[in-house]
Amino acid sequence: MLKNKFMFIVLLSIAIYLLFLMGTPNQNIRLLTLVFPLVLLLYAVPFQFIMEKYFTSVAKRNALYVSVVVVQLTLFFFAFRGISILNKNERIVAEKCLKYSTDKTIYTFSIDGALKIYGVKNKIINLWDTKVSLVVPNSLILVNEKELERQWQGKLPMINWVYIRSNYKLTRIDLRAGDWVLYECN
Repeated sequence: MLKNKFMFIVLLSIAIYLLFLMGTPNQNIRLLTLVFPLVLLLYAVPFQFIMEKYFTSVAKRNALYVSVVVVQLTLFFFAFRGISILNKNERIVAEKCLKYSTDKTIYTFSIDGALKIYGVKNKIINLWDTKVSLVVPNSLILVNEKELERQWQGKLPMINWVYIRSNYKLTRIDLRAGDWVLYECN
């Protein structure tokens, strides 16, 4: 009975968290990582049942434990490798932006939160929130062109990027951080 109550609470916690997560405008894999330990708890009871029913000898149990740990560590590595690379690129981009005067406006998309977290004090205009009809002279445009073309075709970030590219002279600034490109708008 205690197991059932505990499992119900864990399942309810996951459901409530995911329900609220559905309402956020920005979906991100990092937000789902908080649920992962609770999902493991859900699988603990069936795992224990399988262990007791099919793996009666100590040698079989130890082999299964080692196998599960190896598989989980491998999955963990691959799951967090992408997040680690993303975080590294965000820090590099923020460090580059910190070198510019705070009076330069930065137009960007999807990295604005990271820029603020890493201390960029410039005014940041998000290409997702705002339809751009005028770009401040001498501002910076920070875009991930591959992501825009692949994921946001026909949506406001791509529409803004096409508008900026076709109506302003952009000078590419050297930036090596994933697919991010920094332009100065003249």
